[in-house]
Amino acid sequence: MVKINYFQALFILLFFSLNGIAQEEIPAYIPTELRKEAIIIDGKSRTFEYFVPKDLKSSSSLVFALHGSNGNVKDTRRFTNYEFERIASERKKQIIVYPLGYENHWNDCRMNASYKANQEDVNDIKFFEEMITHFHKKFHINKNKVFATGISNGGHMCYKLAYELPEKIKGIAPFVANIPKDFNNDCTPKNVSTSVLIINGTNDPINPYEGGWVVIGQDSTRGSVQSTEKTVAYWKSLLPCTVESETIEYEDYSSDDNSTVVHVKYACYNTDKKVELIKVINGGHTVPLKDTPPIPERFKKIVGNKNLDINAPLIVVDFFESLIESTK
Repeated sequence: MVKINYFQALFILLFFSLNGIAQEEIPAYIPTELRKEAIIIDGKSRTFEYFVPKDLKSSSSLVFALHGSNGNVKDTRRFTNYEFERIASERKKQIIVYPLGYENHWNDCRMNASYKANQEDVNDIKFFEEMITHFHKKFHINKNKVFATGISNGGHMCYKLAYELPEKIKGIAPFVANIPKDFNNDCTPKNVSTSVLIINGTNDPINPYEGGWVVIGQDSTRGSVQSTEKTVAYWKSLLPCTVESETIEYEDYSSDDNSTVVHVKYACYNTDKKVELIKVINGGHTVPLKDTPPIPERFKKIVGNKNLDINAPLIVVDFFESLIESTK
């Protein structure tokens, strides 16, 4: 097993402590501690925490927000600046769920990854199926409104859900993740059209935009991934229609971040099937978030640059809601 060296530990610390924490205190309507529960999956206790907004509307959505390698619930909330909870509090349409990976990792599709979730072939698909059933029974969520977003290892888990559980996952929004190359992919795709929003940086030192080896510190066991364009092309190829496209260039809200954003949309007219790419020019292994601190220059070689022009979590939730609206 590859041990975490100083460089990797530094990466983990910096990524989750600098990737978008607001300077102000947490809003009063956001709880410091979330509700927490556990489910036994194949003899393993799997935990998840979640946020239920006050006056939740009926037929609500379920949104899974997944951490990256060695991450946890607190990290996920902080690097998204509590935006998912803020949006849920305002709209009262979503329950936000923060599951915890097995020993802080997800068993994604990368065949030779060294973490235990992969080495022990932990059944994460069953974990998500059981969580969906749990929230349907307890809160009467609409099973046709289940979504997943995640960053890095969490983004890769989103791809696995779309590959292997498309009948229960309406849409995914992975950050800084490309699908593995075929020889590095041990998932069993059902090749079913699923709506996908990908948010990738073109200058990511961890997940190469143009494809290649994923390396964290000295650990290259995660193997090789496809390019972002090929990742988009795969999901686009499953769309059941003649595709209509649209390209949006976002305002350069922060001229100091040396980054801009292009949003490319592919859709089937009058259906809930869409594939979209948010191309973060000169973006790194980070979550684009306006009105949050930039990455200090001395750390950019580790995680890359952060875009400050858009509110990526808001775009993700709007994407998920558009999939619901398009079928009404």
